[in-house]
Amino acid sequence: MNEKSQLRTWALTAVAVGIAIRLISFVYSSSDGGDSFARIATTAVWLRHPSLQLDFSLPDWPPVHFWLMAAFSDLIRNVVLGCRLLSLVFGCLSVWLLWRLASKIYDESSALFSVIIFALYSLGIGYSTTASSEATHIGLTLAGLLGFFSFRRTESLLSLGFAGLSLTIDAGVRYESWVIIFLLSLLLAGYPDGRDYLSLTRLRNLLVFASSASLWPAFWMLHEYRIKGNPLYFLAFNHQVLPEQLAINPAHGTLLYQALLLPSALVLTLTPFVILAALYGIGVAFRNRKGLEISLLILGFAAIELHTIATHGSLALARYSITLGTFMALPAGFGLKQCLDKYLHWSNSAFTVALAAVMGCNLIGITAFSMSHLPLTDKFRAVSPLLQFPRRIEEVRDFLGPRLAASDLIVIDDYNSEPNIISAALGLQIADFSRTYSTLAEPPSGAAAYIASHHPRYLIFSDQGKLRNFLSIPSGCSARILPLSNFNFRCVFHGSVYDIYEIAGDRSPE
Repeated sequence: MNEKSQLRTWALTAVAVGIAIRLISFVYSSSDGGDSFARIATTAVWLRHPSLQLDFSLPDWPPVHFWLMAAFSDLIRNVVLGCRLLSLVFGCLSVWLLWRLASKIYDESSALFSVIIFALYSLGIGYSTTASSEATHIGLTLAGLLGFFSFRRTESLLSLGFAGLSLTIDAGVRYESWVIIFLLSLLLAGYPDGRDYLSLTRLRNLLVFASSASLWPAFWMLHEYRIKGNPLYFLAFNHQVLPEQLAINPAHGTLLYQALLLPSALVLTLTPFVILAALYGIGVAFRNRKGLEISLLILGFAAIELHTIATHGSLALARYSITLGTFMALPAGFGLKQCLDKYLHWSNSAFTVALAAVMGCNLIGITAFSMSHLPLTDKFRAVSPLLQFPRRIEEVRDFLGPRLAASDLIVIDDYNSEPNIISAALGLQIADFSRTYSTLAEPPSGAAAYIASHHPRYLIFSDQGKLRNFLSIPSGCSARILPLSNFNFRCVFHGSVYDIYEIAGDRSPE
């Protein structure tokens, strides 16, 4: 077997391992990642009365992801499984796409190292198991970039048009794709490739890509202008709601915390070794121009993402590093290949085993920490390939789950938009409001009336939630019985964030 065939065999093995790990994670994951359960609930509600509506739940949620989840869910007749399967399909496909993309940009050895990194990338694994939009977005982005860099090799306008169509579909899934479309358009217009900047060939290429890639952004901006009077209303909405989101945890609102979170997530999930290799690969690209376009794309994307966070246009969350983390796997493989040739002089097989060991140990370490009871456990759960429930949710599940009868009704307070997650943790059907009164979906002011009319058995309450302004429940978990609205409230569990009150029958009037 010649070296090229051997490299291809190893790369396909890495692809297979990456897919296998995602399948295993799918089985054992709680599916609690980002806005996963909120998106499942929104899809379930829409499937009851399907329509051509464009606005789903929040104004900054594009509809294409919901349409795709609904299609999968309708096909298999299970909303939760269908929504998650969409991510699994794109998550598995992404491993192969990244390998092919790295091969187009660099060489077979660099592509092998890149795919090993991505196959064992904890966030890439974890978000292939949830109903959040990240895995679908990554799959469509990589498909678009593969088309773009295939065009750079072959000058095939069909590949360039495919790139634009993939990215315009992705633009209806996540807004990150809008940035990628903009940056690729700049590369087509201004990257020095030996042609005059105003040549007909350059203008033709730009027109083909821009006309296909801008289909959804143009449509969506017209829709936003017609409905809200602002073509970029989703950006204004983010700036509007961000103070409320930061108020949930004021410590996270500091500029230092926001600035450091994404780099910290990248270092933790990819290892410092890989990040340094990626930076080295980008540096080499500026010297020999190999992979320079993807390096410029990565730097431009990182600059725009960090600027958006710094100007409070977006929260800094670990999962928001997944696009940049995926991109970094590309120059990292190239950087490692350069280091191998220039400094180490190891065999490809020895270095492949060493890289897989480093990434594998990092993946195991993150998973082990996420399953522990250490103070930083929830931080590791946010980047774990299993994406377990936060400990505050597990506390509620472990106490109330065994005690909740099939006929019991519950009221769930809205802290951090978590009622859907609590429902899922308790084994309740998402978006089935016959047993729950969620102050995420219903007005908190109506909770007292619901208690009076439906006689729920439990109230899941948070001092930091929305019900504190509508029910006269004191802070902390009082052991005494609280007579409220002709009912007795008795605190039966006190957790780190949530308290559980048992609501006794009608209180006899005094």
